[in-house]
Amino acid sequence: MVEKQKAQHNIRDLKMKGDDLDTFISQFQSIAKKAGYDLDGEATLDVFQRALPYKLVTNCIKFDHPVTWNDWVGATRHHQQEYIYLKERVKGGDRRGGATKFQWRNMLNNRNPNAMDIGRTRACTTVTDEEKRQRIQSGLCFQCNQKGHIARFCPQKHTRVAEASTSSTPTVTIQTNGPVSAAQKAQVLITTLHAETKEV
Repeated sequence: MVEKQKAQHNIRDLKMKGDDLDTFISQFQSIAKKAGYDLDGEATLDVFQRALPYKLVTNCIKFDHPVTWNDWVGATRHHQQEYIYLKERVKGGDRRGGATKFQWRNMLNNRNPNAMDIGRTRACTTVTDEEKRQRIQSGLCFQCNQKGHIARFCPQKHTRVAEASTSSTPTVTIQTNGPVSAAQKAQVLITTLHAETKEV
């Protein structure tokens, strides 16, 4: 009983430190079990979100709409990994070894090509209030624009990383005469990630 009460107290003081998300998730899961909390419980997930950086939670909600514990773990790991790759690339992390550069290239190649066409300096799509009303009246999903489900249960939500959502998306353009370099792509992506959270 004493251990359970201690765990219930400790979990409310637990915060993610630095960029070490995996250690935080492991600690939270362990303490939650000792406290007798259901990891999928609304109250537990609320405590988990409050312990994470605000921008990380915002990106998870905006792009992934997580509901269960496993949804939240997957979404936070995805966005945290993306943020670290971007930060390392912008700071020249590839000079300290080949792994970062290789991981960065894979992350760029695995992104949805419809998410942001940097090479052609195309503006991201935004959704107007009138379009929102039309989608609601027509029963269309805000994620994939198809009928039969809502965005929260969209079967494509894990493959469509940064499609147009119900909020406006910042526009970032690059003026260049030649091919867009990896450094320019990195700068645009990290700028977009941080700019989007300010609108929420």
